[in-house]
Amino acid sequence: AKQANMRAKLRTDMAYYAIHHPAVLRAALRQAPEAVKPALLRAIAVSEANYEKALEALD
Repeated sequence: AKQANMRAKLRTDMAYYAIHHPAVLRAALRQAPEAVKPALLRAIAVSEANYEKALEALD
């Protein structure tokens, strides 16, 4: 039961980060110089893909 609770908390935390971190990057994107925007777009895509994989692994 304790391990299940820890796994559930980890899943909850990861779900929060999966939303929060890309949102922070998108906010930075709005203010970034044009030269930086392609790198931020790649970072957002990688972040979202990796969080998705992590969340799937926790299901």
